[in-house]
Amino acid sequence: AHEIRNPLSSILMNVQLLKEEVQAQSTARDQRMFSRLQTVQVECQQLDQMLLDITQFIRIGQVHTELTNLSELITDVIRFVQPEAKSHSIDIAAFLSSDLPKLVIDERLFKQMLLNLIRNAFQAMPEGGRLELQTYLQENSAVINIIDSGNGISEKVRSRIFEPFFSTKVSGSGLGLPLVKRIVLSHGGMIDCQSAPSSGTKFVITLPIPATSDS
Repeated sequence: AHEIRNPLSSILMNVQLLKEEVQAQSTARDQRMFSRLQTVQVECQQLDQMLLDITQFIRIGQVHTELTNLSELITDVIRFVQPEAKSHSIDIAAFLSSDLPKLVIDERLFKQMLLNLIRNAFQAMPEGGRLELQTYLQENSAVINIIDSGNGISEKVRSRIFEPFFSTKVSGSGLGLPLVKRIVLSHGGMIDCQSAPSSGTKFVITLPIPATSDS
């Protein structure tokens, strides 16, 4: 993947330069060339994202953890995606417990996992909707619920969403949700998906509370 990304980056850079040259012209032929270059650029960007997904999926192994306030981390992620949510007419509601003890988390990986789930939810709500994030304590575990009001998922698809390279999207790598699951498992947690067509989707992540965690 690394060896492919290097020449792909060069292709993307040169396509962008060609677009800038052609865009300055006004003939019908130049405009057709510009349109075709745009198509090449989009396809190359999709390939680049697919390669990035593959390398990220492979590299998850040793996590670098520290005691982290989960609700504060989620608040940071929500703040980051809020402009994107607004542009898609999506309301985000957060119900985050202030009583959770700190968890042993790799913040970088965990933020990546949450962003994957949130952007999946955005894609499931093309006409807008509501995304709700909840955290609470349940016995010796911290629970995160991510609930969207989107299109929902059929049982047939839901049973396969965590399989590597399975995707219902034409340009999808099929590694987004498998990556999410690997990150959750690398933290000693579990993830479950509850969904049905036209009924939205709920992801439930359960994480262990460390025995020596401080509030």
